[in-house]
Amino acid sequence: MRGSLEAVGSVGYVPAVVGQGFAFDGSNELTVAENAYVNIGYSDSVAGWIRIDQVPASGEVAILDKREPGVSVPVGFVLSAQADASSEPQMFTLRFTVGDGNEQFSVDSFPLPTGEFHYVT
Repeated sequence: MRGSLEAVGSVGYVPAVVGQGFAFDGSNELTVAENAYVNIGYSDSVAGWIRIDQVPASGEVAILDKREPGVSVPVGFVLSAQADASSEPQMFTLRFTVGDGNEQFSVDSFPLPTGEFHYVT
C-alpha cells in the first residue's frame, strides 16, 4: 500500500489466515491518511478475513470506517460489529451501513461466533 499509516495505541502484526494481520484491542486503531492510492468509492469492493474475540455488551465497534465526519447523515460507509443479544453469549453480528448525506441504509449479518475467522466482502 502506498501512503502513510498512523497507528494509535498498540496495533501490531499477528498470524492470520493469509500471512500476517493486524491486532486491535479496542483501545487502538490504524488510520490511513487520505490520498489517491487509498480511495474506496461506491463502485469498489473490499474483502478480507476478520476475527473478533470479544465485543462490548452494548454499542457498535467500527472495523472499517470510510465516512465524512461532522454531518448529520454521514457520507460513506462503515463496517461494524455488535454483540448479538438474541443468541447465545459470544456471538456477534456485522453491520454494513452506507449513507449519501440524505439517507442511510444498513444491513446486518446473521449471528457469528467470536474467536473464529470469517471472510467478509
